[in-house]
Amino acid sequence: MKDIIRFENVVKNYGKVKALTGISFSVTEGRIFGIFGPNGAGKTTAIKIILGILKHDSGNVVIGTDNLSYLPEELSLDQSERVKTMINYIAKLKGIKSKIRDKELDKWEKILKIKEFYKRKIYELSKGQKKRVMFLLALLGNPDIIALDEPFTGLDAEAAESLKNLVTGLKSEGKTIIFSTHILEIAENICEDVLILKNGEVKEYGEVESLKEKYSQKGWIVKLKEGSIKENSVKDMIFTKDGKSVEFSDNTPLDEIIKKISPANIVEIKRKYPNFKELYFKSVGEE
Repeated sequence: MKDIIRFENVVKNYGKVKALTGISFSVTEGRIFGIFGPNGAGKTTAIKIILGILKHDSGNVVIGTDNLSYLPEELSLDQSERVKTMINYIAKLKGIKSKIRDKELDKWEKILKIKEFYKRKIYELSKGQKKRVMFLLALLGNPDIIALDEPFTGLDAEAAESLKNLVTGLKSEGKTIIFSTHILEIAENICEDVLILKNGEVKEYGEVESLKEKYSQKGWIVKLKEGSIKENSVKDMIFTKDGKSVEFSDNTPLDEIIKKISPANIVEIKRKYPNFKELYFKSVGEE
């Protein structure tokens, strides 16, 4: 697969404030790419440069398509308009013919379930319903790159799960998904590649699994037969919260583990890797 987005030493300042300090990264076509970082890290600035909303001050930006779409964090919809009127208006602005628009609406209606409130006005919708409308508007026109800025904020668990399924479905169609979010568990569930920013600098960048390997302490997790070993009965053994596994440090040889725990009591042995939240805080230098 080819790179569809590439940043090379990109700088963006707002007066004396350095938003991006010469960052470099690339996004592979058809991947789910997450941009993470604390407030003021430069996440939204990077996304707006990708979309052409902002111009960078220096460096090189290469975008491999002009068919991009954007779901901003703020729901900037005309509150007095009816949902169907808003959809038709945006489709017309995008130059989408009515037959193609109706075909796309039929497709997304099965996933987003918006038809039930087509006739309602925007202000009559819940936040989750408004977000679904915004998703639909972003998807009109069959974009190659879909940028989502904090798409899961303020959604209940059911709505968030529905939108996560939508994102993974778009990936299966070959779409490139870029999003920023403060919800670190999202990276664990759906991200393939991530960029971690802090104060406009790249702290980490790459495949999620590769970063987990990088930040791993190379310990061992041993899953036990239930009730086979009592807590604190083996030296250097730490029980996990569920009480069904134990952990050993990376300097414990496997043959030593076998000596301490009878093979008859072992269900599985695997390497211990950090979750995304742990590697995120390590990369940005926070506990």
